[in-house]
Amino acid sequence: MAKAGPVFVLFLAAAGVAGLLYGFATSITLTDDRVIVRNFGLTEEVMLTDVVRVDVGYGGTSLFGRDGAKVRAFAVEKPNYAAWMGRVTRADRVKKALLDAAKIAQRPS
Repeated sequence: MAKAGPVFVLFLAAAGVAGLLYGFATSITLTDDRVIVRNFGLTEEVMLTDVVRVDVGYGGTSLFGRDGAKVRAFAVEKPNYAAWMGRVTRADRVKKALLDAAKIAQRPS
């Protein structure tokens, strides 16, 4: 029986760490005035008053700003099969919540 070499063990450990980072280091947080996007330790904040469009898909959730800036969040993805079959997913609910919050934030007070 062959033994696992040190390279294989290192690869396996790296894959495990990457999986943990992917599972725990991504998030979208909606506050009263902004969206906080965390991707693998990098954090970006987008003011709700700047959000003009939100797209969801296999690559994650993309927020588009007035100035054309795009922020991608890997935390919530919509599988291709759900898009093809017209199924409503968690990504669709997140998109609706973000757009509703942006609409409220952009109302003149």
